[in-house]
Parts: sequence; structure tokens; C-alpha cells
Amino acid sequence: ERRVRRILPALFLVIIISSVVSLFILFPKSIIDFSKSILSSVFFGSNIYFNYTGNNYGDDHILLKPLVHTWSLAVEEQFYILFPIFIFLFLKIIKNYFLQILLAGFFFSLVLSIYLSLNHPGTNFYQLPSRIFEIIIGSILAYFDFIKKKRNYKKNSYIYNWAFPKIGIVLIFYSFFYFNFEEIYHPSLITLLPLAGVSLIIWFSNKNEIVTNFLSSKILVFFGLISYSLYLWHYPIFSYLRYLEIFNSSNTVKFIAIFVAIIFSILTFFFVER
Repeated sequence: ERRVRRILPALFLVIIISSVVSLFILFPKSIIDFSKSILSSVFFGSNIYFNYTGNNYGDDHILLKPLVHTWSLAVEEQFYILFPIFIFLFLKIIKNYFLQILLAGFFFSLVLSIYLSLNHPGTNFYQLPSRIFEIIIGSILAYFDFIKKKRNYKKNSYIYNWAFPKIGIVLIFYSFFYFNFEEIYHPSLITLLPLAGVSLIIWFSNKNEIVTNFLSSKILVFFGLISYSLYLWHYPIFSYLRYLEIFNSSNTVKFIAIFVAIIFSILTFFFVER
């Protein structure tokens, strides 16, 4: 319920406003496509829609589709809906093997992503089965944290607490700056680098540790709070400006677009999300 209350109102607001703007900016054929993307977004199936309509993420024409970014929200929501149902129905049966099932799901999805990245990259990018290992790794951490209570041991492991968060942040920044998506396939084996980085930070970070202090800085926490609204707003705004052929006209336009996205996100966070 909390996820629904957090996610849907802001999503509906962005869809409604984008719909009005689209009537004045988009051509009729683009409006029809946009309408279909609305339906798929509302029912958390936009990843399936964009995949099977041949919209390869990264292609130039994708930049003109205001709601294409909701593919990732659809993947997350499919997991949020299906995974709890799976647990509810089968937990009594699989309780003693729950970790093994999580690990099996992780490795199956990883192997599937490696195969699909080489043979069907579009499907690999958009669909839940080849993405679920990225989410299951969080479930595995949660399992150890809440079920096995294994996290207590690390309080006495100073070297782990000191070193591993720093290794984690290095892996994330390395992935951010040095991944060339024209030459590598994602998600696939290479995706384990940023996943490992995030996992190390989640598991080993502690108060008064430099990485924790950096990630807890006021400006990063602020953008963390508005991150969902910013995620929703930035793509439609950039998309409409590209449609009008002014987004790339100057850096000033880009900075104004970013500023407007941040302002809209702040307003949405305080007056809708909260």
C-alpha cells in the first residue's frame, strides 16, 4: 500500500500534464503512440510495450517519446506485485530453502541476461526475467539482515567496515565513467560491478565512515528525497524540448531544462508524494 501511495499519484500527475502538453506539441501520429504508452504505463507494462514495438533504448527517436523512461518503473512494479504473491503462496513450503531459491533466481536471471544480451539485446534490456537478478540481490541482503541476523558480526570487523564501502564507491564510479554502452552489453555479467558496489555500501557502511558521510550529505539526501519525482519529470521535459528542436541548441537551454525539472520535482514531492 505504501508503494502504491508513493508511486501512483505522482505518476498520474505527470501523465495528465504530459497529455495536455502533447496535444499542443506532438504530431497526430506521435499522439497515438503516446496514448498507447500512457495505457502501458498505467498498468506497469511499458517495458513490454516499448520492447515489442521495436523501440530500442538509446536510439535517437526514443529521445522523442515522453514516457519511455517508465519502462524501469514497470520492471520494478512487476517485481513488487509478483514477488510478494509468490512469497505469500509458497513461503510455508519453501521456508527452509528460501535463500537457495533466491540464489537460484539470481543466477538463472544472470545467465539469461548474458544469453539475451548476445542474441536479443532489446528483450534483455526491457524485460523482468533478465533484470530480476539486479533486484534479487537486495532481497538476498534483506534475507541475511532480517532472517539470519548475520549483520551483527560486522560491528567488530573494523577492516571490513573501513575498506569495503570505499571499494563499493570505486566500483560505482568506475561503472559510471568507464562503461561504454556501445561496446558492452547490459544487463549482463558486467552489471555485477555496480551491483557489487551498491551491496558493499549497503552491508558495510556505518556512521562516521567517509562513504556514509558523503552519501549522507544534505545535498545528496535532498536529491534522494526528490529522486522519484525527478525521475518522472526529467524525461518528458527533455523530450518535448527535443521535439521542438531546441534542447541541443545551447547549454543554457539544457541548464534551464534541468532547473525546471528540479523545481517541478520539489513541488511534486511536497504537494503530491507527501
